[in-house]
This record gives sequence, C-alpha cells and structure tokens, in this order.
Amino acid sequence: MRFVISPYVYWQGGYDLSFPVIRDYATLITNINEERSALFNHVRERIFQESWEKAAREATKHNLHRRHRLFEKGDLVIVRAIAKDRNEPRWSLPHRVILVLRNGNGARVEDLSTGKIVDTHISNVKFLHCPDNEIQINEWIEELSANENANQDCIRRTMDLLHLEHTSV
Repeated sequence: MRFVISPYVYWQGGYDLSFPVIRDYATLITNINEERSALFNHVRERIFQESWEKAAREATKHNLHRRHRLFEKGDLVIVRAIAKDRNEPRWSLPHRVILVLRNGNGARVEDLSTGKIVDTHISNVKFLHCPDNEIQINEWIEELSANENANQDCIRRTMDLLHLEHTSV
C-alpha cells in the first residue's frame, strides 16, 4: 500500500500544519457514514430550530395589529364571500350570530335577508354596528329586501329586533 500525502503537506516539508483540533478529529474518524449521518442530524436539527424561531417571530409580528375580539351571540357581521368573478361582491349582506363556536373564534351566523345559516371563522367577517336611527333601519330594510332570495318574514323579524335594540338604547 502506497502512502499518499496531500500537496499541502508535501510543500510544508512533510509536516501537517493544520490545527491540532482538526488533526485530532481527522484521526478519530472510525466510520465515515456515522460521521456524515451525525453531521446531517445536527444540521437538520439546527434548521428546524431556526425555522421554528422564525415562524414564532413572524407570528408575533402579524399578531401586533390583530383585533382581540371574539364572537358574541347577537353580533351583526358581514361575511367574506368566495368570489368566482371580480364583478361579484366580496362581502355579503348582514348576518346575525346565533351560536358561538370554537372558543369565540367561530360562529354560526344567519343571513338577515334569506334566513340561511352558515358556519364561519372570525378571520372571514367584519363586525357591524346596529343601525342607530329610523333612517338607517329603513335603509337596511330596503337593502335586505332588494336581495333576489329575500325572505320577508326573516327581514320583518330582524327589523323588529333592531327596533327593540334601538328603543332600548
């Protein structure tokens, strides 16, 4: 077996001038595959740790401007519509929360014009204020009645509730 020395060692007069730690590490290698897999696992764990830390920083940054509001029964909301066309409205007509789900982050809401009930998440809604006066209530009645699938009984019941809330405030 022929002993091969690197050009670096050859030019240094046959002496290995690398750091002692590196020289010791090179002599300790018993199984190359063990070393590679240990290095791979170490790098993998570091990448996972760095990615989790970055995700935590991003989540903290995004939550700075988040409103800390949860659903309550009776809230008025508009629900984000999944628009298939750019010309379709992105938000629905008003809905009322009839049941709170998932620790206040989810709700079952009823469409005020049609009476249709859907489940939604807080990220897909905007909260509304109740109409303050008779003019606003009449505008709501007109908007809700203009819907082609409008249920007049549902609209009447909703407006009765709005009248009651308006007179009690």
